[in-house]
Amino acid sequence: MPWPCIPFENDSKETLARKYETEGIPHLVVVDENGKVITKDGVDGVFSDESAEYYPWRPKRLCDLWPMKILTKGGLVDSSTLDDKYLMLYFSAHWCPPCRDSIPFLSEAYTKLKAKRDDFEVSCGIFKACLVII
Repeated sequence: MPWPCIPFENDSKETLARKYETEGIPHLVVVDENGKVITKDGVDGVFSDESAEYYPWRPKRLCDLWPMKILTKGGLVDSSTLDDKYLMLYFSAHWCPPCRDSIPFLSEAYTKLKAKRDDFEVSCGIFKACLVII
C-alpha cells in the first residue's frame, strides 16, 4: 500500500474502529487534524469522485439540501420562515405502524414545547406522502 497503516495485530485499530463507528469493510473515515469526523462515507467519495475534485467529501450542508418552499398547514411558504430556529427533522412512512403510532406523541410534545418557546420547528418527511410542518 502506498500509505501508512496500523499493523493488524495492533489494538489501536479496534479502538479507532469503535470510536469512528466503522461497520463492514472497506470503510474509509475522513477526519480533520483534530480527529473530528468530516465524513464516514469516504469509500463512496473515492468511487464517485475519482479525480478527488471534491475531497475531503464533506456532507452537503442542510441549507444546500433544503427546499426553497415548504408545505405548512397554511400552504406553501418560503423556507426562510425557519431562519434562526432549531429544526427537528422527523422521517416516517405512512405504511409503518410505529411511525403512525408516534405521530400523536410528537404532536403532543410539539404543542407543549411551542407553548414554552418559539425558536424551533419540526419538519416531517413523510415517505410516499408529502412534506409537512406540523
